[in-house]
Amino acid sequence: VPDQWAIMVPLAAWCQLRRGECLGLQRRDVEWHDDGSATLHVRRQLNANTGDYSDLKSDAGKRSLSIPKLMTGRLKQHLDDIVAVEAKSPVIPASVRGSMPLSNTRWGYVWADARDSVDGLPHRFRFHDLRHSYGSLLVASGLDLATVKAAMGHSRITTTERYLHARPVHE
Repeated sequence: VPDQWAIMVPLAAWCQLRRGECLGLQRRDVEWHDDGSATLHVRRQLNANTGDYSDLKSDAGKRSLSIPKLMTGRLKQHLDDIVAVEAKSPVIPASVRGSMPLSNTRWGYVWADARDSVDGLPHRFRFHDLRHSYGSLLVASGLDLATVKAAMGHSRITTTERYLHARPVHE
């Protein structure tokens, strides 16, 4: 799949996914509903160094997220373009055959290409900055920290508190 980033970047940004979570997604983690909407079940991660799947660090990290409507059509088309359709097939595969997840090395190239294709985006912009931006937007919108903690899959509220810089200023 030459354009893995075309689905990987928006999916990670809109669903606040960590890199390992994004690469650990399998077809069985996408639940399609009759109305065309979809839910993403984040259950595992892919270890970038070993290429092995593992459970998330905590039960708090396991979460179910509504995929935004603007993403469902793109995700469905992406999955339709991949040959492998087994339940354990990766959502972000290394190739159009779709049976193997993106490797750590290949992931680095895909991310660099995606980042560098955006005008004005600094070279130091990290993949995790997509997730941080989402958390900051949740806090800036006025959501309480407990809700943000659950949405982000944090196990401790102290982790969520790093987003307090974005809270709205009340006069």
